[in-house]
Amino acid sequence: MQLSPGFNRLPSGADMNLELMYPDRAIIALDDLNYLCLPITKLPKDSGICSAIPTPVTVVPLPTAQKTLTKHWLDAMLKACQGDDEFTKVFGSVLLFTIGKQQAFSIHADAVDALQNRNIQFSHVSIGVGADRLASGPHLIYNSKLWQAFRLHDDISGAFQIALRPTSDCNSRDPTYQKMSISGKSYQTIAVAVPSRSQSLMTGASAKYPLAGMRFAVKDLFRMKGLKTSLCNRAYLDINQRADRTAAAVSVFVDAGAHVLGMTKLSSMISREEPTEAVDYHMAFNPRGDGYQSPAGSSSGSAAAVASYPWIDFAIGTDTSGSGRRPALVNGVFQLRPTHDAIKLCGMTPTFLDWDTPCLFARDITSLKQLATVWYASYLQPTCRSKTTRFILPSDYFPVQNTDQMRIVNEFLNDFSTFLKVELSTVSIAECWKSSPPPDVGSQSVQEYLADTVVNTYYHDFYHSTDAFRSRYRKNYSKEPFVTPFNHWRWNLGKQVSEADYREGLERLSVYKRWFLDVVMKQHTHQSLLILPVANVEPNYRDSPPPQPVRQEGFDQLFIPPILGSPDIFVPLGECEYESRISCQREFLPVGIDIVGLPGQDLALIQAVQECLIACRRPVKVQTGSRI
Repeated sequence: MQLSPGFNRLPSGADMNLELMYPDRAIIALDDLNYLCLPITKLPKDSGICSAIPTPVTVVPLPTAQKTLTKHWLDAMLKACQGDDEFTKVFGSVLLFTIGKQQAFSIHADAVDALQNRNIQFSHVSIGVGADRLASGPHLIYNSKLWQAFRLHDDISGAFQIALRPTSDCNSRDPTYQKMSISGKSYQTIAVAVPSRSQSLMTGASAKYPLAGMRFAVKDLFRMKGLKTSLCNRAYLDINQRADRTAAAVSVFVDAGAHVLGMTKLSSMISREEPTEAVDYHMAFNPRGDGYQSPAGSSSGSAAAVASYPWIDFAIGTDTSGSGRRPALVNGVFQLRPTHDAIKLCGMTPTFLDWDTPCLFARDITSLKQLATVWYASYLQPTCRSKTTRFILPSDYFPVQNTDQMRIVNEFLNDFSTFLKVELSTVSIAECWKSSPPPDVGSQSVQEYLADTVVNTYYHDFYHSTDAFRSRYRKNYSKEPFVTPFNHWRWNLGKQVSEADYREGLERLSVYKRWFLDVVMKQHTHQSLLILPVANVEPNYRDSPPPQPVRQEGFDQLFIPPILGSPDIFVPLGECEYESRISCQREFLPVGIDIVGLPGQDLALIQAVQECLIACRRPVKVQTGSRI
């Protein structure tokens, strides 16, 4: 049975406006929801399907093996569509079944009855080879063309630097990306085009595309084919060149079927930046608490996007010295920092290659595990979790000042210790160093030994990693580029470091790494986990100027995972109350803990955390919005 030509009926009460129409794109408003529509294919002249006005339909590609459309198959398909967060009844009022050129179409009478009882029109069309590769879900029929519809969401948190024009081929490999410039409904916002999940909901994830239906964003320091990288600095964007390939850390997810929505903001030049310091581009809004807390940096936009929007599943950031863990804490999301060099760094803008690593943000531990399995595919093979034999709490960094935070942390540590069947060992790193120091360090304390290592290594490379940027800008404009005062401060320290001090600093970090893994973590005899705080939880309002910068020293807890090259996972645990001076009422700040494993034990670390949360009946996911 086929519908007569010219179907163009909207459901009763539905309202549609054609906001914009160009040959290569259209924007429609359906019941106050905006959609970007991109032309996918022309409909065959002999199909008998035409539409004088834009007509919303749901496209359902029939698998080649599906010989007859049954009520059972139809019910499963409709249920899958209703589970799609971008599906609306307007699109569901008309179904368009697409079949291959040589594929027959037949439908059981009970399926026809089921559609008629639901007041759903339907038709089918043969569009030749590749019909089963069409994305299912919301589409538009207009002027004998089939247009794929993407819901437009406002970036109300200002987390995105740019949104991307969706690729028309849902299975495209190595796509060339294009910036999409569509304003949101809210003032000074951009719109983000979000694809339907119906394809994956109908067919499920496959071995070839295990992440089908997932959506993510990328920190704007990764190279994306066809795009320029900005680092949230206008001078850097101006002289940068379009990328001819996509960063490896990103392409592995695209190849697995995930859809890139856009590039997220960061602290300018991958450095420290609080909202009052942002000059070239406004910083993202942290949705937690009163909505006016700092998002932290430098991966501020990636963490804020995951904490703000249910229509994004995960985001890629980076962590060199806390750039992923600090945003994970204040935005209240899970974060994974992998073993150093487990993920290829090609296509990622460097600051200090010895510590630079991509990181992942997600709202639930199950997704994080799934993403890590795909990310690590060429580096780590899934294995059974190794039995943890040592569980370490360094007294050098605990307790933190916030007593409510410590209560929440201690409750989790008791649960974790019970689950692991390993007693929590409180250890002083400073005392371990004093009683069993590495050879040839003399009487220096560990704090003294590491005092200048950050400036002499990290700051040195931070300055010299931008040599080409400064040189090219001077050549083009015969003047210096703008960077924030903090960046100038760090550059000035980094450029004064001699080559001898740089080499000495690297050697000291190497000595400390070997000593820590052997003496504190006991890597040769134990499977150890180390517990670290990210920071004391307290209000940090986005309108408050930050303190004056100080030289960072290597004994800071944020430097332990990068020095060791170890994986760590930030786990949200709960919330602390505070009285907001913004809202003048009680609000809540996220609380969590950082868990560090031995290098190469990434998947075992994630599995241990996941199993503990489930066994102890703790939340395995956080929500979007003001509360986790």
